[in-house]
Amino acid sequence: MRSTSGSLSSPARTAVTTAVLAAIGLGSSALAQDCGLRNIMRLVNRVNGGTAIEVVVNTGWMTDSPLVSPASASDSSSFGGSTSASWTATSTYGRLMFSGSGTGTNAPGNGLFMWLDADPHAQFRDRATINSASLPNGTPVTVRATASFSGTASSSDPTAEVAANAVFTAGPLNMPLNAGTTQATQEFVTSVGAMFDVVGALNCTLRPYRILGGTVYTDTVSA
Repeated sequence: MRSTSGSLSSPARTAVTTAVLAAIGLGSSALAQDCGLRNIMRLVNRVNGGTAIEVVVNTGWMTDSPLVSPASASDSSSFGGSTSASWTATSTYGRLMFSGSGTGTNAPGNGLFMWLDADPHAQFRDRATINSASLPNGTPVTVRATASFSGTASSSDPTAEVAANAVFTAGPLNMPLNAGTTQATQEFVTSVGAMFDVVGALNCTLRPYRILGGTVYTDTVSA
């Protein structure tokens, strides 16, 4: 449980910047009462004839911040080919991060997997309460929510499935973000004493396909 209080000094449309500010998420702590962090990912680094198993991370909902989840996987085979990847998801209240890289080289007639998937990879949920030392409950106020997204995901395989995006919600607002949207701002009207949910989710999927086949390639992925 976390709690912070803000203040409002003028009636009607007053922007509450302490409640929701950016980077996928909040630049300052939300006025939180129900909150949680969660990291999810799946690494599939497997060579035909190898011994590796899928590495699955699912922390469930946790409350302590930051929630840091490193994961790595590698495999090789006597038939040829090798693959290795390392990733870290970090969730805090208001800021989500995901980074890592992987390399795979297949062999003639012996393909391999080097996949990163499962959505979302990092997520937070919060609940904000509009508090005021001077305005009575029920006074109309405006909440301005600003979310930002930065970074890229890539693969040297031109046929790969590559996706990196995020979504930020605050009360009735829903702001999807991707590499082409660096920042989004929206507003909604609520009132002093009201509560609303604040949620951020960061997603990243990388699935190179050509190293599944028997034609030899060395492919890389990063985010």
